[in-house]
Amino acid sequence: MHGSVPFSRSALTSQRALWVLAAITLTGLVLRVVWAGQQSLWSDEALTLVIAKWPVEDLLVRPVDPTPGLYYLLHKWLIPDGGSLTAIRAISIVAGTLSIPAIYAIGRLAIDRSAGLLAAALLALSPALVDYSQEARVYALEILLVLVSAAGLLAWVRRLGGAGGGLGLATFAIATVLAFSAHLVSIFWVIPAMPLAFWATVRRGTSSQKRLFLVCAALMALGAGVEVQRLLWRVSLGGGFAWLTQASPIDALATWGRSLLPLGPFDDRMLLVAILFVAAALIAWRLAVHRDRWRAWSREHEVGARVIAIMLVAPIGVWLIGIVLVPIFMPRTILLGVAGFILLLTLVVHLERKPWLAPALVLLFAVSLILTGPVRPKEDWNAVASVLKSNVRPGDAIVACPDWKYPALRHAITVPLDASVVTLFGDRMVMMERSIGHGDTWVRNYFRAFFEPQMRPLMKQPTVMPARPAAMPAFRRAWLVESECGAEQRRLIGSWLGHGRWSAAFVSPATSQRAAIRIWRFDSERAAQRTVVEVTD
Repeated sequence: MHGSVPFSRSALTSQRALWVLAAITLTGLVLRVVWAGQQSLWSDEALTLVIAKWPVEDLLVRPVDPTPGLYYLLHKWLIPDGGSLTAIRAISIVAGTLSIPAIYAIGRLAIDRSAGLLAAALLALSPALVDYSQEARVYALEILLVLVSAAGLLAWVRRLGGAGGGLGLATFAIATVLAFSAHLVSIFWVIPAMPLAFWATVRRGTSSQKRLFLVCAALMALGAGVEVQRLLWRVSLGGGFAWLTQASPIDALATWGRSLLPLGPFDDRMLLVAILFVAAALIAWRLAVHRDRWRAWSREHEVGARVIAIMLVAPIGVWLIGIVLVPIFMPRTILLGVAGFILLLTLVVHLERKPWLAPALVLLFAVSLILTGPVRPKEDWNAVASVLKSNVRPGDAIVACPDWKYPALRHAITVPLDASVVTLFGDRMVMMERSIGHGDTWVRNYFRAFFEPQMRPLMKQPTVMPARPAAMPAFRRAWLVESECGAEQRRLIGSWLGHGRWSAAFVSPATSQRAAIRIWRFDSERAAQRTVVEVTD
């Protein structure tokens, strides 16, 4: 059989495949590293720096954040304080790069070496997966763990009925538990994967393999128990994705199309939906044409077929859960479907046996990456910091609203400014710094002033806000930096500032996924001291 990529089975030896895989992986690494430090941290990334300040036990067992604690623990242990943007995003860069050989293993086990190499090349170039590999959040790690789990499952299934297989089963078990401990949407893999593994083991395994699987499943249940408890606790507190609205079917399809093959400047919702339908029709047509080969493959690799199907339909589950529970459908929660789509494409190429088809798909993904760029526009806090650097004078005040945007703003300010920084917490103005300097003491102050006072009481733990009333030095001019600042918050800030003149100083426009950032200049009618709450040791 020839031709799923430009290698025949006879030409594509194991050693040659590994060299090609190494080249593909290196290319994927370069795509994920070169642009990783060009954009400032957006709000959620900057909050990662703060959340990682929680003690280890809290991150593991307490509901300090909707996202489980695994990624924050890795950040706590591996990323140095004050690291560069690339260093802060290094966990995702590494995870996104390792996903390339992981999907190769799935393609190799489910189809053949050529299919594995094609899957690796498409994942290396996938705009969505390149993008989220450059973000200090959990999504690239989650995808890696799911892919490793799937590869482990296929390796285990391949050894059923014979000897051994323990390494594949252990890989599946550990990666599955870690994926569940990385992000909630991994359940769209974990829940169907467990009965699939059980079914395959009961059907094909020897008596010793069945006993080994039962022991492993029991250990997996114990390993997942901590996260189940934390998740139930978190659900009881509310919050999470409650701010998100349920996507309409058309919007969901457009988001799905945008995740698979974005069009960059030609982005249009209906065009994306049309392309998605055309692609689905073409794939269905070619599978129907080659139904005999497809059936033969699915009989030989029935677990592999189900693995691909689970990944492919995961976005449907993510969308449907918003109807019965809470909306969670976003580009970052349907990335597993991108991996499933890539594997489906490699299967079609394998069945077609046309040597030109694999290079054409690689070119298609490369064009999509060029059109879109390797990283989507994030909140431009670098521009905000540049404006403040050019305009803030000694004795000015900087006001950040809302408080959860402050870490992104503060991380972007890398030069000392002789200005006080305050932000609103409830109905109190909190002094974060009397003068902006070097270092990251602001991370500790923000954690102690905002995170602990909000979360400790909910976790039935006593807390005392380390703060005291203080008089802020008088100032004549203030700079309000706001993004998604509510009307009531603006009213409270205006009341605190008193009488004066407002003027627009800067606006960073909104993107399809990010709110606008605005800077307002406030000139007070007279200099006067204001009362604030000051964070203390």
